[in-house]
Amino acid sequence: MSPPLPYPSRAEAHDWAVVLQVPPRHKLVVRRVHVDTPSSSIQVALRQHPNLREAATIDVLERHLEDEEYCSVLVSIGQDITEDQGPSSLWLGSPTVSCCTVVYPELSIKSEPRSSRTKLEEVARYTSPAPPESYGGDDLVTLTDCSPPLSNAQPSSTFGDEIRLLAQTIIDMGVAKSDASAQQQYRKLKIFSGNKPTPTGEEAFEVWREYTSQVLDEWTCSELVKRQRIMECLRPPTSTTIQMAKDQHADVTAHQMLETLVRAYGRTEDVGQLMKRHLDLCQKDGEELSDFLQRI
Repeated sequence: MSPPLPYPSRAEAHDWAVVLQVPPRHKLVVRRVHVDTPSSSIQVALRQHPNLREAATIDVLERHLEDEEYCSVLVSIGQDITEDQGPSSLWLGSPTVSCCTVVYPELSIKSEPRSSRTKLEEVARYTSPAPPESYGGDDLVTLTDCSPPLSNAQPSSTFGDEIRLLAQTIIDMGVAKSDASAQQQYRKLKIFSGNKPTPTGEEAFEVWREYTSQVLDEWTCSELVKRQRIMECLRPPTSTTIQMAKDQHADVTAHQMLETLVRAYGRTEDVGQLMKRHLDLCQKDGEELSDFLQRI
């Protein structure tokens, strides 16, 4: 077993795959796996996901210890797999029932080819007006002499300016497109509707809640964007519940939206506690009505 690698991040998961010389797009890491869990249990749990049932291979490559009881497991999938396609967590029942989170290797964003940008810059540079050669004496011509006046609208005098403007516009568009692509690369939430039984492709509320809480802490965007991203993943009736909360409190935060769903769909009391609360609502023998109302 390899040296300890506690709680691998997405970047560490990428480096782990690179060290083993395997494509990061075909890999994922399962965290907090009990050290006695057999590889077959992990493979069976992954096969239960709809997008992995037809995968050519699912192989456990290596394990790294997190502590004395748990380890991280690097798994190879026989196809491209990303966080938008695969599971965010796994329930493993051997030797102990536990929920394990899934980490996907960080994938680099392809930037605009440098050669294309260089060519555009060369076009802008070589179309700039340059001073003609000097011949001395009365034939000496300066840059000021050859530069057209700003008020001159002749096509021959503005052609070079138009070419430079076009080249610079294309360069700016490429930079803006690259920035926009980087902003779209965020860890999306899983779809959640709250329907029973849990629809295919969705997860139980407690699993979805744990994943959402972790992602909310990782996002560095504004509170408005966080609320928008939560609404994107909700389906009726959960979306209706959150919309009612937003109508009552316009400044509701993303964490408050999550707490609203916890109160609506989370199980916070067992049957015994509910029965005790029911019995407490009954008037006791010999209890005065005023005392009963005060206790209620």
